[in-house]
Amino acid sequence: MGIFLPKDQGDKINVAFERDGYIKEVMVTLKKKQTLEVPVMGLTVKDLTDDDKKKFKVKKGVKIVDVPELYNDYGLEGKVLLSVDNEEINDIQEAYELFGQISRYGKTVITMVNEKGERERLIFQ
Repeated sequence: MGIFLPKDQGDKINVAFERDGYIKEVMVTLKKKQTLEVPVMGLTVKDLTDDDKKKFKVKKGVKIVDVPELYNDYGLEGKVLLSVDNEEINDIQEAYELFGQISRYGKTVITMVNEKGERERLIFQ
């Protein structure tokens, strides 16, 4: 039996496992990862749904769904993250890459929008 390592959303793979002494096989369709924890700040973000885009009146960005304790008092959770250091964010993969470029010793500016459509900029040093 060869090993097939799919990497694309929508790829189908056959998974075999043992249960109660029997080998069972099921076909699994891969889905895109739903959330990611971004480097350095540790925020957990998810891609925007169509409802999120309407609600926040945006076309791009990622929604902050979980915040490490260090940032609890900043009111970040539930807001849409639009950019990091003036670089727009389209999806969770871009958010991951942009946060990965942050220096722990420099200044970082994040731009967000809340449910009222108000933009907020926070500067972390």
